[in-house]
Amino acid sequence: MTYFSDREFGNQLGTIEEIDDPVWVGFRAIVNTKIEDGSFALDFPINCPDGLGPFATDRDSFEAVLQAEIPSLPEDSLMTLFERLPNTAAILDLLEFCWHHIADPLQGSFHEYFGHVHLKLDRELGQNKFRQQVNSILVRNRLAFTLTAEGRVERVISPVFSEKLASAEFVTGDPELDRILESSRRKFSKPSEGIQREALLDLWDAWERLKTTGVGSRKKDQIMSLLDDAAGPGFPKFRQRLETEARELTEIGNNHQIRHTETTQEKVEASEHIDYLYHRLFSMIQLILKTQSR
Repeated sequence: MTYFSDREFGNQLGTIEEIDDPVWVGFRAIVNTKIEDGSFALDFPINCPDGLGPFATDRDSFEAVLQAEIPSLPEDSLMTLFERLPNTAAILDLLEFCWHHIADPLQGSFHEYFGHVHLKLDRELGQNKFRQQVNSILVRNRLAFTLTAEGRVERVISPVFSEKLASAEFVTGDPELDRILESSRRKFSKPSEGIQREALLDLWDAWERLKTTGVGSRKKDQIMSLLDDAAGPGFPKFRQRLETEARELTEIGNNHQIRHTETTQEKVEASEHIDYLYHRLFSMIQLILKTQSR
């Protein structure tokens, strides 16, 4: 569903990475409604005694498996409002869990003797409806996550950079460098801040390895040759800008806790800082790789 504000102003890019109480209460309401209407009866059924199929969701079974698979989610969290909000990762795990087990509960025949309605359950339709409900809440609350058509929660990345990241293919001639770059690319879209830091570490490792693929016997000569190719002939001012940027990127990696963990180094903790540094280094690496292949 779209609202007036969506049509008038459009959707703003999600930047918030922590789920608050109102959003959590909204997700709880959706999941509880889906339990009550039989949406999870395909995997957690209460079956008709006459063998005519499911007519409701077995809440006890649903919550038992949920608790086993997502132990960080507080017990009975779907039924009770807690003073302590579950952590964001647990809530996002819950959404993925629900997507994988949900189905649309179409009403079938009425069983007069037992007084219940048999359900015809459509997995794909149920998953699509649930995804739309979840993403509507995420978008309207400017949360930096989306539930994909494959049932995975991923971080929302700016459309321009997201397209570049998704379409990036690494064929550098160095299989290890390709592996590190691909590992970083896949990790960066994950919702976990810890995995995002791993993506940043992988990217900085790739940067140090990339600098050794240029022409020359010394590392300094090799990176200079890469920057020469990236700038192209006849652009000395741009070439100097690239060299300044390359030095600054190397200094960032050495002076912050990205590749090293010395006590004198400053940590990179804020997700906004991780995004900024990742975008900055990825752009440099992409430029060098593109100009190497021309």
